Amino acid sequence: MNHTKIESRNLLFLVSEKLFADHEFYRTTIRMIAGNSGLYLALISYYFGVKRDMFIQIFRDRLGRLNSVLERIPYVELPAPEKLMVFLEEYSNVFRNNINFHRLLHREITFLPESAVKDHITDYLDNTLAILKKLIEDGIEEGHFKATDSQLVYLTIFVMLPVMISGSPVSRHISENIAPCGNVFSTELIKKYLYYILKAQKSENSYIEHKH
Repeated sequence: MNHTKIESRNLLFLVSEKLFADHEFYRTTIRMIAGNSGLYLALISYYFGVKRDMFIQIFRDRLGRLNSVLERIPYVELPAPEKLMVFLEEYSNVFRNNINFHRLLHREITFLPESAVKDHITDYLDNTLAILKKLIEDGIEEGHFKATDSQLVYLTIFVMLPVMISGSPVSRHISENIAPCGNVFSTELIKKYLYYILKAQKSENSYIEHKH
């Protein structure tokens, strides 16, 4: 089957992403990527260079797109609590719609000091924390949220979402919103929990409590 240059590159990108997620970086070979894609070995070098460059490109592309989406949220004309809900939806959708990258990212985070993409991941984590911190501080200033530690809130999101999205057995003890395959995820539980820890006071006007 003939592919355009864009189609060939995208196919290699997706195939390598899945193989890296399934077998880790060091166990994935260029021949495995070529074989699973049905494309010539030489095309990998042509589009990406060596295996390490391909691996880095996956993180550069995926995290770059996620950051570009999240960076716009603080400037949307919405109250801070609604912005936080948008943040949660966009953040979770990226990983819910791409389980392979979700698995790949969190494996690399586990071994971050040794990771080839340490700088990209560190920048992503710092950027995401800064965005969330602004959303929370805006909510405090507007009177929707009580004063709290934005870093601990981010840690809550960062720890809970991977567990829920992955369909881990732990998640089944937390929520009934997880499908048996583990690929369908509802953010409602985290929204409710964030309301609990961020709410300024119980009120019929609370965005987080009553819009969801």
